Amino acid sequence: MKTNQSAKPGLQRFLPLLIVVGVAVVVGSASLIYPLGRDQGAYAFIANSVRQGAVMYRDVLVDTPPLTILVYIAAHILFGHSMFPIRIVDLLVVAATAGLVFGFTSRVFGRKWLAVAAGVLYSYLYYLHDFWHTAQPDGFANLPIALALLLGVIADGKRERRGVGWYWAAIGAASVVAVLFRQTLWLLVPGLAGFALLGRGTGDEGRGTGVESRRANWSSLAWFAGGAVAVVLGLVAWLAASGALTSFLGTVFRVPALGGGPDVSYVAGAGRVVLTLGSYLLAPDFCAGGLLGSIGLALVVVLLLRSQTPDSTRRGMVLLLCVVVAALFSVSLQGGYQFYQYLPLLPASAVLNALALFGILAPAWRRLVRSYQRVLAVLAVGLALVGASALPPRFGDLFGGIFGKLSRGDY
Repeated sequence: MKTNQSAKPGLQRFLPLLIVVGVAVVVGSASLIYPLGRDQGAYAFIANSVRQGAVMYRDVLVDTPPLTILVYIAAHILFGHSMFPIRIVDLLVVAATAGLVFGFTSRVFGRKWLAVAAGVLYSYLYYLHDFWHTAQPDGFANLPIALALLLGVIADGKRERRGVGWYWAAIGAASVVAVLFRQTLWLLVPGLAGFALLGRGTGDEGRGTGVESRRANWSSLAWFAGGAVAVVLGLVAWLAASGALTSFLGTVFRVPALGGGPDVSYVAGAGRVVLTLGSYLLAPDFCAGGLLGSIGLALVVVLLLRSQTPDSTRRGMVLLLCVVVAALFSVSLQGGYQFYQYLPLLPASAVLNALALFGILAPAWRRLVRSYQRVLAVLAVGLALVGASALPPRFGDLFGGIFGKLSRGDY
């Protein structure tokens, strides 16, 4: 009996996280039969070439940073050579990212079911569109972005200095890792560095004088820079050893000519910035986040301006806004306005959508006193979200393949 009683609190503690990961696996399972799009096919071909002895950038043209190709290589090694392995790895990345979004939201707002909603909405928003926009660099980058968010609020809330530097080093490393998936996310690095410099350092509000506070913040920045530089030096050493450093710099971080060039431009005009922000605020069907995300963004601004908002919550929202700005800037730099280019917005958009849903539905939710009424309400909202997406026909394809109604050739 004692064993069962002690196990029950542990289960209740981890049940919300299990719900988030479970929903991600269920929703993402339909993607396992997605074919490879043009981009995914190119990444898979490059990964196969590297496994056969070619060197990225030197022997094979690659116009993205290397981590995406390394993910494809790992997928082939772990699960074989076909279109399925990268879908399995992509699903695992989505589930892990949803768990991190849950952890961040729980720490910032202290509301368990709001955090569950944010984690569930992440996987839902990710799979809102079809095969073309999954298993992309922008989506893989969300894992280090979400990790940086969670570690940021943990480090900012630490009440003693011992060990906090390692958190900031990990945040710096995670921010550079995100850039090594999609180079246009580079604004994330100075944004998080600024948060480290202007933060509370150890999170102890009464820990000392202003001089001590500034010293702690500079220490956080130094640890952040150390983690970021370590990743960069490791990359440079690897590329130099393989003879691909010059080719890497010439293809991935090229600056297009004034008359044309690739989509990745490092000078974004004011018109692009306005178009990017407008597409986020006004095109909910196209850009993940859309209308509810805009309402959530407005709620964040209101909470930031309210004097009653706890300082830890306020600083977590500032950290979230850093990611929003960096992600929108990345879309603006790429200039293509494809859905997958908005994917780095999803960790923040999931939180903002959850805030909007809870802000709108909270009065009605309080009237549902009985537990079964709340369960039915959650199921109704969930079915409405699924029914409004492309998921039902995709699950139809999946079940058709499983039960033999569709052959692979038919699909």
